[in-house]
Amino acid sequence: MDEERFDQLYNRILDGDNWDYSTLDELICLVESDAREEGRQEMKGKAIEAFKFATNGYFIIGGTDYSENRLNEFIEKLNS
Repeated sequence: MDEERFDQLYNRILDGDNWDYSTLDELICLVESDAREEGRQEMKGKAIEAFKFATNGYFIIGGTDYSENRLNEFIEKLNS
């Protein structure tokens, strides 16, 4: 979130003189945008942990552990 812009809008509303509903709308959009991004990051973390748990030991082939490669591919897919 753009902290400086948030503070400007918030202070404008607190001052009470120079704001309208578009100011409030912009402030709400900044907060919602930040919350969505935090939610996405949290879900990515949960997905990665679930992938690690579900595939524990399943990518060992001929004595070689390919799990890190598969995890990195999974993370790339999440980020695309």
